[in-house]
Amino acid sequence: MTPWRQTFENQQFVPKLDSVLATLDGVSLEGLDAAQVEQYGRLIKALKFIRARLKSIDPELVSQTSLNNIGGWITNIASHIQSFSSSRNFGYIQNANTSADSILDVVRAFRTTSRDHEQVVGSATTTFRDKAIEEIQRVRAEREGTQAEMAEQKQEIAKIRTALVESNRVIEQQKGRVDQSIAEFQKQFSDAEANRSKEFTSTVAKVSE
Repeated sequence: MTPWRQTFENQQFVPKLDSVLATLDGVSLEGLDAAQVEQYGRLIKALKFIRARLKSIDPELVSQTSLNNIGGWITNIASHIQSFSSSRNFGYIQNANTSADSILDVVRAFRTTSRDHEQVVGSATTTFRDKAIEEIQRVRAEREGTQAEMAEQKQEIAKIRTALVESNRVIEQQKGRVDQSIAEFQKQFSDAEANRSKEFTSTVAKVSE
């Protein structure tokens, strides 16, 4: 085996790219804005294009320096994707795209048929479309769940409001009864006082006589 082919085999370009693409496929698009989603899709397209070019080349017609550089860039991309997956810091996706640009500058010189190029771009577009549809469905399901939860909360609030109105009605009724009882007690007390005063006056008059 020639040094060029040995270098190519040792680098394991295609398996590494497959691993990176699998990690990207498992990343959620939740929280990304439209521009960031487009950068995510572009990274997938670039990596699939790179993979197709690397899979179709004759390693003996590519310089070892170029192969070594590509290996380092792919390692950087893998590291950036892993960091993004754990931290959700979109700067890692931007860094991965920058490393992908460096690889593209090299692999664009590799000869392939236009049909191969169309197939890889079409595949990347399909993958991105499926991912976007998946995210749209997730957001829609979350929205429907939120709407259902809000409807339940509205029903609970309506029940609480009804119970509060009923409690206020009962309180007012009890307050009216208490006020009436106090008024009656005060009247009875006043009447009793008046009677005792009359009796006292009558007794004093009798004693004086």
